[in-house]
Amino acid sequence: MQRDRPAVVMSLPALDAVPIRIVDPLTTWRDEYEGRINKLRIAANDRNGLHAESAADFLQVRSVSTERFIRQIGALEADDVEEIVAGVAIAIDYVG
Repeated sequence: MQRDRPAVVMSLPALDAVPIRIVDPLTTWRDEYEGRINKLRIAANDRNGLHAESAADFLQVRSVSTERFIRQIGALEADDVEEIVAGVAIAIDYVG
């Protein structure tokens, strides 16, 4: 994609010395995502800075260079972050 895209940054602050972050990119929510186990609906609000209802996709998690970051637009609620992390654990079949 050749456009800016919001993402949830999930790396620990302890890793700040490394110029790479683990992220889950967000996309605009579509009704067809309803019921898909790999999608989490995230409502737009003032705290997270999103302009439209969005979806986090646990299968799109990747590492990216911090040079690609433009700005922080907001912060997710802790519950949303925990659901994304739990979804990633399910996607990689992690049983802790």
